Amino acid sequence: MYKGSFITDTFSLDKSTINMKDWVEPTLYNTGATTVYLNGIAIGPGDSFILGPSGVEMSGTINLNFSEDSILKNEVKVSYALLIKTCPTTPR
Repeated sequence: MYKGSFITDTFSLDKSTINMKDWVEPTLYNTGATTVYLNGIAIGPGDSFILGPSGVEMSGTINLNFSEDSILKNEVKVSYALLIKTCPTTPR
């Protein structure tokens, strides 16, 4: 069995690159007031998008595209788990 930590990171115009390293079931939530684009896919305000298959550790870089000319809030949150892997102990 694995233990894990649940983490949520916030991204915006100033921080628009997601660098995943062993993230499990990362999910993007558009918490802003404008549409964000992820690899050409529009994610509207209040919508979510799963960034990887269930149970798979995801690594890689994703660039978010926000509408820079908007005076509205540009923000997304990504929630994911990081696993703490335990090694079985061997009897002495």
